[in-house]
Amino acid sequence: MVFYINKTKFTIEFSFILIIAFSMLFSSQRVLNIILFASLHEAGHIAALYLFGGKAEEIRLAFYGIGLKHSSDLKHYQELIFLLSGIIVNLTFLALGIHKDINLVLFIINALPVYPLDGGRALSLVLPYKACKIISIFTVTAIILYAVITMNISAFLIAAYIIIFSLKEEIR
Repeated sequence: MVFYINKTKFTIEFSFILIIAFSMLFSSQRVLNIILFASLHEAGHIAALYLFGGKAEEIRLAFYGIGLKHSSDLKHYQELIFLLSGIIVNLTFLALGIHKDINLVLFIINALPVYPLDGGRALSLVLPYKACKIISIFTVTAIILYAVITMNISAFLIAAYIIIFSLKEEIR
């Protein structure tokens, strides 16, 4: 489903609608809260973008999360603030004790130095591409090794999420 609000394209993929439907069907308030705080994370990015005179081109909702696309010409420090603004939103909710478990996970995942996550994008502003690629590969490998050693299903899911999100980003 695609629609426009004030020249911003909104794309809602069928996979996202399925997640919402299953969450409501099985009364999973937790999934809906994750979507809420992921949306607030993106709202932090949007607020920073508009604060610096930028504009969101597309907001995409899919099974792998919520993504924001823009081509605004931000200064280096503005881009860094823009990238970190979503993380700061989750950190603020965490500090206030609001859904600490959800905001901690969103904070950690988005702060990981893996491109195209916020932490990886921020890192790409200060390090060369090759260094960022090595750090990304090392980080994902470390998560997978941790998941294997501890048999931690959540770590497997995080690694899978990062890999799928990275591949999805490279395709576009």
